Amino acid sequence: MVFSIIFSNFAIVIEITIATIGCGSEKPEQAQFSLALHDGCIIENKREAATRCSWFARVSNTIKNTTKGMIELYLSKVSETSQSELAGKIYARVDYKQELSVQDMAKHMAEHNTSFSEGTITGILIDFVKCIREQVLMGNTVKINNLAIFKATVEGNGLDTLYDAQADKVVTASIGTLKDGDKTGPAVKVIKLLAQSTGDFTREELKKDVKFSFTDKTKAEIAAAKGESGSSAPSGGSSDVPGGGSSDIPGSGGTTPGEAGGE
Repeated sequence: MVFSIIFSNFAIVIEITIATIGCGSEKPEQAQFSLALHDGCIIENKREAATRCSWFARVSNTIKNTTKGMIELYLSKVSETSQSELAGKIYARVDYKQELSVQDMAKHMAEHNTSFSEGTITGILIDFVKCIREQVLMGNTVKINNLAIFKATVEGNGLDTLYDAQADKVVTASIGTLKDGDKTGPAVKVIKLLAQSTGDFTREELKKDVKFSFTDKTKAEIAAAKGESGSSAPSGGSSDVPGGGSSDIPGSGGTTPGEAGGE
């Protein structure tokens, strides 16, 4: 089965990256199924000939094989003086290489043997993000197969009552903070986006394809620990967030359970 996402009558190249599901069908004339997403985020179904099915399969397999890269890790030691029970422990963290923008991803996708230009893909992705936000703010969840389920979640104010007769104040379906002494008021303190992994991005699926390697600096630290040559043991107070400050509590880079947007 081939999925094609269309915005404003433009077909999106995403169909290439998630193609080939159903290409082994016994009825090739029904193998390609196109999902069209038009202005206003209205979804409709279209059937097309499967003449490009084998081509999509080759491109998709090429992408799948080239996306199995390597995640580099470094080791961070929690400060010995930390009050945490984790004091002195050494944890692996991700050494992020760079942050890719929508434009960067469009350029990357355009290089995967597609007829769509970088500019067209950029525009489609920008519209796609806008539509996700639109649907989330309408109270819908948006599931992008093999990526994530996007939805809004709220942190509520702790109210004492629905109606404060003394202050003649009632709870409201709004966002805000309670003042000192308030027994009721805005129901919501904070609204935020929750992204829950699904399909190929779940922990179990990622575990099947991921490959790890240590950074050169960490390899030298390991060699030094073995009494070979190099530098000292991992130092504490580091962070794997580019440009970030310091932290002596592990968890950055997805090293501990309970991180936001998990499964």
